[in-house]
Amino acid sequence: MKRMDFRVAFFGLAMLLASCSGSGLGCGGCASTCGGDPNYKFKGTPLANGIRTRITQQGFDFIAQNLKPILEAALKKAGQSLDCSKGISLGDQIFSTDPSGKKAEPVNSNCSTTYSGVPGFGGHPECKGPLPPGNKSPDFWYYMKLAGLNFCGSIGTNTLGVKLTEPDKVEISFDIPNAQLRTSSSTISVCGALRNTFGGDACGNGRLSLTNTSISVGKIKGTLAFQFVTNTTTGKVGMEYVPNSLQLDKPTIQFKTTCTGLKIGLFTIPVINQDVTIDLGSSICNTILNLVEGLINSSILQSLLMGPLTNLLEAEIGKQLANYDLLAELKAEMQVPLAPIVGGFGIPGLDRATPLGLLMRPGTLLSVVKGGLNLAMDTGFEASPNNKCVPARPEPQDKPSTYPELNGQYHLAASLSKAATNRMMWAVYQTGLLCIRVNSSDVHKLSGGAFPLNAGIFSLLAPNLTKLVPQDAPVMLELQPTQAPKVQFGTGQQVGGKTDSTLQLYVPDMGISLSVLLHDRFVRLFRLVVDMDLGLSLIATPNNSLEAAFDTDRLNLQNARIEQANLVDASDINSLLPTLLTLITQVLGTNKISFPIDISDSISKALGVPITINIDGITRDGVGKDWLTLALTMKYSSSVPLLPRPMTTAQLDTQNPGWTKTINGKLTPTGEVRLFVPQYLGPHELEYQYFVDYGAWSGFHTAPDGVLTVRNRFLNLLGKHTVHLRARLKGEYRSLEEEPVKVEFTFDPIAPQLKLTQKDGVLRVAGNDAVSSREELRYEAKINGQWQEITGGTLPLKELQQPTLQVRVTDAQGNTRQVEWSTTQQSLTDERTSTAPQQGPTQAPAFGCHVAPQQAPQLPFWMLLLLVLPFIRRRLR
Repeated sequence: MKRMDFRVAFFGLAMLLASCSGSGLGCGGCASTCGGDPNYKFKGTPLANGIRTRITQQGFDFIAQNLKPILEAALKKAGQSLDCSKGISLGDQIFSTDPSGKKAEPVNSNCSTTYSGVPGFGGHPECKGPLPPGNKSPDFWYYMKLAGLNFCGSIGTNTLGVKLTEPDKVEISFDIPNAQLRTSSSTISVCGALRNTFGGDACGNGRLSLTNTSISVGKIKGTLAFQFVTNTTTGKVGMEYVPNSLQLDKPTIQFKTTCTGLKIGLFTIPVINQDVTIDLGSSICNTILNLVEGLINSSILQSLLMGPLTNLLEAEIGKQLANYDLLAELKAEMQVPLAPIVGGFGIPGLDRATPLGLLMRPGTLLSVVKGGLNLAMDTGFEASPNNKCVPARPEPQDKPSTYPELNGQYHLAASLSKAATNRMMWAVYQTGLLCIRVNSSDVHKLSGGAFPLNAGIFSLLAPNLTKLVPQDAPVMLELQPTQAPKVQFGTGQQVGGKTDSTLQLYVPDMGISLSVLLHDRFVRLFRLVVDMDLGLSLIATPNNSLEAAFDTDRLNLQNARIEQANLVDASDINSLLPTLLTLITQVLGTNKISFPIDISDSISKALGVPITINIDGITRDGVGKDWLTLALTMKYSSSVPLLPRPMTTAQLDTQNPGWTKTINGKLTPTGEVRLFVPQYLGPHELEYQYFVDYGAWSGFHTAPDGVLTVRNRFLNLLGKHTVHLRARLKGEYRSLEEEPVKVEFTFDPIAPQLKLTQKDGVLRVAGNDAVSSREELRYEAKINGQWQEITGGTLPLKELQQPTLQVRVTDAQGNTRQVEWSTTQQSLTDERTSTAPQQGPTQAPAFGCHVAPQQAPQLPFWMLLLLVLPFIRRRLR
């Protein structure tokens, strides 16, 4: 076999980074399927050793200790068994030292050797050819054919040992109790010549026919070594057999066979070209073979026979190992067409992104260090071509710092350097993927019609805005980056009440514009430039994926510079800005960002047994804390450890939902809502993860005294909100609930607007509201001391004979705006509002019920940092 399956296991971790499988962006198929250039060649300069992978001694031990089930599963899949009641069927084998190289069976006519008869002594013509210097007679060559081959044996649980040795080798020890090679039919033929100094030369051949031959070898024990090699040009990584490293202990051997015939060819009669042979039959040869069997199987000859045989096996097996191809190609050079991937997201701008060029190949560093095999990878990223929506910026030139040691008890690990990440961010910026435009219809489509994006939802943040335009006026938000993003790594833990996000994205000079539809066209209210910090944490899930969680408490805006402001003042802009950016992350987090650690399938297929990958953690690493390391452990089991699973119930705190607070007499949104949830599951404390409406999952939060405070700036916006919630045992990622619960409520403490016009003795009423539709608004007038509903939006005044008239409009939440209208002056003389208590739906308890989770698009791990930004479309399955 020229390629060995177990190399996939040895280099599974490198495949985790360079893999194209399972992503929809396969090396072989992405260019043609998605529209990328199949002949793409990376034009930039790769970053040397920007990614590092490691498989530890414990990882190799895991494979060695599970060799027995691995082999048994692989054989079962092929319909075979190592058990000697059946055995493994092998193809026929022919061995020969035929000088012609044809491996022909010798007969008198072709029985030629390297020896020539002595002149003048009647040498046989069949014995021809020069005698090499130093050769001594007899001179012969042999031919052997083994037909109907079958191999069987037994293997113990701990028969293989793997030991990594610095700087770049692995020593393999093996101990196999017994093995047996059987052949139902075999032929052994010999062509020979013998120098006869007294009368000439003898030359002829013999043919031995055997059946039911078996050779049983026991105590097959020894060691051999391989050297790890890498080639940056070819992109291949693997192992080479270390010459003469195979050392075998002396095995035991048992031989058994039956002879069916023995023929000896003496010479050929030249005139008639007829072979002269002697057929000795089977009885004589069986007598001879019985004697041979007894001698071979006797303990007396075992020690004498096994020494030369062991030397022969060492030489022959070593020769074969030297010819084996143990290299795997880990080079990926392709064009990732971002437009068709993100275009389906429905946001104008994303589908105009130019392709991303990618190069990933083995680096120059492949060595054994402190009990683990480390492989470095070169990386390169570029926009192909640059997008005109962003100004071109130079590629970052920072280099990876000191490599992390990657010590630990895990099996596999991968580390990404900040230098490689920033180059990727630069390339993503150059593609124009961050040029985003979101309008009301986009949000309506992405939310499934659940959330209206209009001017009125900003009422509490920018009250002056709704004085200029109707509350239901559509809006449009644009992002216009001018600098490439930069990334720092964090711990992913809570520090000082805030999340130290795993990935901390700094975007300087981000342009932001807000426009509103006014008189059938979008009018820009303001444009500003701001420096933005955004946090993203990576959280392990039970299906061995890393799920991205937006850390809304990490959003930080600095150095905002207003370049244009129309119809809205600076205080309103400052209030709106954080919520507008949260709106973008909500929209683009609709389809959960998920990175499957899917080498379980790759390794399982390579090894033939079910392997489960457990995520040990993802941590900041390295002396300079500028590496991000993912550690994994393998288990020979497809089952998950049994842990109690929470079944969350949640209820809105209707007495104190916590939506608003009053500051200096002004009602202000808090961006929070309080939910009652169970705090414990037996002795286990729970922690909760949530998203609001249609955003990405948050990090995990505890619920002191059974009250969970959901914090999300999206809750600053008026409207109908749904909190999706799931729990896990604190710190136990495999206990995460499979299905979230949801709690629905409406946040609307603002009374609707009301417009009155009087003409020809008829009063016309019209209202609009940020949350309630116009059909849900109810109009009333106080006539003769009684409130009466106004139908059709008109009220005749001729018969009322009232100089003033009280009119009110009420929305679906019970908020009311009441005005006093002078029918004689045709103007307002008084106006007041009242708001209904803010609570959940009155028609049913606001308890959460389980809903099916949204499907998470699956991404290859190498795209993890590419999709750090909350502005990137995830691949749908």
